[in-house]
Amino acid sequence: MSADPANVQLDGHGALRLTPLRAADGTWTSGRVETRRSDFAAPPGGELRISARLTLPDVIASDGAGYWPAFWALGSGVRGGGAPWPSGGEIDVLEGLDGHPSTWSTLHCGAACLEPAGLTSGEHPCPACLSGEHEYIVDIDRSRSPEQIRWSVDGTEVFHLDATAVDPATWDAAVHHGFFVIFDLALGGTFPGSVGGPSAARPGSATVAGRPMTVVSVQISIREQISARDQISTREG
Repeated sequence: MSADPANVQLDGHGALRLTPLRAADGTWTSGRVETRRSDFAAPPGGELRISARLTLPDVIASDGAGYWPAFWALGSGVRGGGAPWPSGGEIDVLEGLDGHPSTWSTLHCGAACLEPAGLTSGEHPCPACLSGEHEYIVDIDRSRSPEQIRWSVDGTEVFHLDATAVDPATWDAAVHHGFFVIFDLALGGTFPGSVGGPSAARPGSATVAGRPMTVVSVQISIREQISARDQISTREG
C-alpha cells in the first residue's frame, strides 16, 4: 500500500480512486484509506448503518486474477491493541475477488467464526456489481432480539447473521464497541488464491493494472434507542 497520489487520488468530481499499478520490475502498489474516527458504534437498543456508493474495478476473471477490492470495518480495539484481531471484530461489508461477478459478506470474530474464513455469505452472485455504481450497506441492529447484522446491495438484503450464531461473549467482543472504516484494493493474497487458484494468490502477467475502485460516497448513521412510548406515539401519528 502506498501514499503515492498515483495510487490514492481524488478524481476531480468528488470521488476517491484507489488504483493498483505495476512497475517495470513487476512490483505492484495500490491504495488503502481508513477513517481517523474509530467510535462508530451501534448503541444499546439502536442501530448503526455503514454504507458506501462505489464502483468496483473494471476487470473480469481473465484479466483480474489477484484483484481484491474491499470495504470493511474493524473494531476500535484492533487499532488500539486492546482487542486484537480477530476477536476484536471485523465486518466485511463487501469483498470482490479475481474479477468474479460476485460479492462476499463476512463477520470475523475468532474461533466461533470458523477462522480464517469467518462466518460468511460465501460467493454471492452479483453480475451487475461488475459495472456501474452500487450501494453496499451493513446494519448492526441492536433494536431487535436477537441482535442482527444485515448486509445489503442497492437496498436488497444479501446476507444476515443473528447474535445466536455465536456465544454471547464472542458476539459482545466482536460487535459491542466502536469501529473504524476501511477501503482498500489489494493484489493477491490467500483469499484471492482460495477462489481463483494459485495464479490469483499472486497477480501474474495476465493481470491488468490501472483499474481503480472508485468510492463515490460513504455514510455512517446511528439510530438511537426508541422507547415503547415513542413507538406507540409514532404509530398513532
